[in-house]
Amino acid sequence: MSENVEKLTKNKEIIKEDLSLLKKDAEKVKGDLSNLLKRVVDIGKEESGSAKDLIKDEGNKLIEELDEIFTSSKVKSRKKVKKARKKVEERPFLSLIVAFLVGVVLSKIMNRD
Repeated sequence: MSENVEKLTKNKEIIKEDLSLLKKDAEKVKGDLSNLLKRVVDIGKEESGSAKDLIKDEGNKLIEELDEIFTSSKVKSRKKVKKARKKVEERPFLSLIVAFLVGVVLSKIMNRD
């Protein structure tokens, strides 16, 4: 019977040692997971910064393109207005008749029921 008690005591000690090792391993895994999580967060911050910079650069490019389009449209509009003024100055009577007829047509269209 004393052999059985010794075996149980020895097994109990082995189990305690195994549990102690498991606790240490669990603590190590916990620390590793914590470090991994911190690294993932850091990578996410770095990537979001890169994405932010990319979006900012693309936004600036778009603004520049829109500015060029606006400037181009402005120049074209001025040229068209200048050309129209020149035509009116060349033929003022014809321009007056055309303006009158356009007004008549528009008033007929708007007064339809």
